[in-house]
Amino acid sequence: MDSINLEDLYNLSLKDNNIIIIVKEEKKKPVAFMEINKDSTFHVELISVDRRFQNRGLGTSMLHLAEKIASKYGFAEIRLDAVENKVEFYRYLGYMEDGDAFYDYEWGNLQPMRKKIKNYKY
Repeated sequence: MDSINLEDLYNLSLKDNNIIIIVKEEKKKPVAFMEINKDSTFHVELISVDRRFQNRGLGTSMLHLAEKIASKYGFAEIRLDAVENKVEFYRYLGYMEDGDAFYDYEWGNLQPMRKKIKNYKY
């Protein structure tokens, strides 16, 4: 988490109405964040949970929040590119592969995935 400047991500979200940044904190320190691009599709660009806080449901709760936000903006599905070792996690949460995997020089093998979402009532 230290290598990512959350202030820069937040400032970017203020300049671009299509970007949403969500940060979860514990004891006033960021432990997880998610970047969403809501242009023509609703795409989770990045979700990251500090290793010390993994396996506590933070990633799952952030994705559930993404579903509610997507529904609020009128999107019927969420898209993301899953790193190879997280594909099973996303399948467990209802995501399906959507096309061929591809290689990204920074992240390695990525699998495009999508999930249809239900409409939430507010």
